[in-house]
Amino acid sequence: MGSGYLNLYGLRCHTFSSAKKPEGTGSGNPAPIHVAVPTSKLKEWKEGESLKAKTVWLSEGPLKCDIASDCIGKLYDPLEIDDIGDIFLALPGAGAWRLALPVLKEMGVEQVNICFDADAVSNVYVKKHLMECAKGLKEEGYRANLVLWNEDEAKGIDDLFIKNRLPHIKKLF
Repeated sequence: MGSGYLNLYGLRCHTFSSAKKPEGTGSGNPAPIHVAVPTSKLKEWKEGESLKAKTVWLSEGPLKCDIASDCIGKLYDPLEIDDIGDIFLALPGAGAWRLALPVLKEMGVEQVNICFDADAVSNVYVKKHLMECAKGLKEEGYRANLVLWNEDEAKGIDDLFIKNRLPHIKKLF
């Protein structure tokens, strides 16, 4: 069983699962949170070292987040990166934001940039989860920003960064 979509490069990306087949497997239960770190930082990372970050971006899709984490350093200067962060946590879907809470705690995160796909404005389902996420982060004591861009410009943060465009970052609390 699989599903797919076209990414910005025109490549078809597929996800597969045999969870409903005898002795099949799925992505996990619960599905994992993917931590996307810029390639330059990975080179410096020592095995067994715990990853810490003051600020992270919370988005959807591991490939999107890998791309965004490698692009962000080309669009913002180091002082801005210090403030907004360059590490992305990829959710398996907008409704799975709660899965990120233990990861945020383990990483020592203080601030979260919520950057769900641009359809959060037009898709009632995604908007509902974005609002729940913002409320949940506030209840957990995190500072948060809402990251927005025009849906006509790009679907995901990766597409926006590839086009050398910057989103609007609005402080929530």
